Amino acid sequence: MAMGARILERLEEEGHLGPKGGIARLTKRLDQAFEDLARRLPGVVTARSGLGAMQGFVAWQGNAAITQEIVEASLEEGALFQTAGSNPTRVRLLPAITLTDEELAAGFAALERGLRKVGRRRGLALDSVAGAGAGA
Repeated sequence: MAMGARILERLEEEGHLGPKGGIARLTKRLDQAFEDLARRLPGVVTARSGLGAMQGFVAWQGNAAITQEIVEASLEEGALFQTAGSNPTRVRLLPAITLTDEELAAGFAALERGLRKVGRRRGLALDSVAGAGAGA
């Protein structure tokens, strides 16, 4: 408990907590990155949820095998994500609270390449809502 209390103290001392803290600012940057990605891949990035910087989303219909494939393809492209949940399975991310704008952009670019790679491989819709669940 003492360690947890000290971590919270440091987070507060370093300006990470609160409505104008670093975590809140990172969350806004993530929100914008997700909105941009969803605009480029309509119907692919759906059902977002999360708390602070810990975010997740359903890709297509959230099929577990497809979601795992997205995580693996994104890793090949240079970014580490995890799967979470089931029925639907989500792609989950928990970025470092010190993530720079450049690192955020690079991570979302790798995620987009991974999504596009899996979509093409599986014949899933990438640019329209119509057919977004095909192949799930």
